[in-house]
Amino acid sequence: MHFQNVNKAIWPLIFIIGLIEITGIESLENQPKGKQDVASTEFDYSEEGEAEAAASNNGEPSSKTNPYFETELNVAYATHEGENVTVKCSPKKFNPDKHMILWYNNESAINNGNITLMADKFNVDKNYMLTIYNYNSKTLGTIACEAQPGNSRQTVKIELKAPDNISEKSAAIGINMNYVLAIISATIISTFNHLY
Repeated sequence: MHFQNVNKAIWPLIFIIGLIEITGIESLENQPKGKQDVASTEFDYSEEGEAEAAASNNGEPSSKTNPYFETELNVAYATHEGENVTVKCSPKKFNPDKHMILWYNNESAINNGNITLMADKFNVDKNYMLTIYNYNSKTLGTIACEAQPGNSRQTVKIELKAPDNISEKSAAIGINMNYVLAIISATIISTFNHLY
């Protein structure tokens, strides 16, 4: 009788542990930060440009107030062709009240502020994040974001692969073989107990 009570308590425990162990993919984030190339900034060093910038920026030169990118390249990832890919543009010193981000596909404007011009292929949300509908590496071309004012640009490279922070578990969808053996053992013991 005592063995039957223990057997009844073990089954729910084995079931719960099995549910916890069954996982297909572990992911730390949806999109990694990605590889980035060496930083490059462009400044207008002309005296005329600095005088105008100082007058319009409370005495600060435009190179100190305009948004800029630390890198010229941002790498994003797509796991397969045909999926929607969302890309973020994150310039330094960006103030949404004073600045805006423009997105380009092969030098054609994707948006004009918060208005998406190519709505059948792209969407730019209120935070200037770009979603590329039905990603196709062969027809997409070059994607770039530009921070205004200042014309600082960053090219976006989309790689077709899983990011490094996603790993698939092997062996029967991640079921730990110890739990499988425990279930088989419990079944044999339970069957043996009912026979005698």
